[in-house]
Amino acid sequence: MDSIAKIKVLLGKTGLDSQNKKIRALARGLKEVGDMDVIYTGLYRSIEEIVEESIANEVDVIGISIYNGLHMTVFPELKQRLAQQAGEKIIIFAEGFIPAQDQRILEEAGALAQAFSPSVSTESIIEWIREAVGIK
Repeated sequence: MDSIAKIKVLLGKTGLDSQNKKIRALARGLKEVGDMDVIYTGLYRSIEEIVEESIANEVDVIGISIYNGLHMTVFPELKQRLAQQAGEKIIIFAEGFIPAQDQRILEEAGALAQAFSPSVSTESIIEWIREAVGIK
């Protein structure tokens, strides 16, 4: 496994959203599969901090846990700031509460690749990440 490039995943929480149980469990689950390097930024990060860490660590995927209802602001701004830093190819997913109609709008705008509800299993997210970066 060491000779194969690992998928680099950054997981974070933006703003004052303090519900981090699911994202911490996801970070642990991703680390345990062995083919992913995981960076968990912790709580209360700005979008700028998420972008800086993502670019500096050359991540493949960003996962944002969001429960505060700010998804229609956070994801377009994140995508725009990534594009300004040559990070437009980074895949973005969400974990949390995002209504289906908002998810469709964000996906159609290219601001979000996928949103997972809190009930989705870690295994399902792992499978999706592998498919999204082209590893089966």
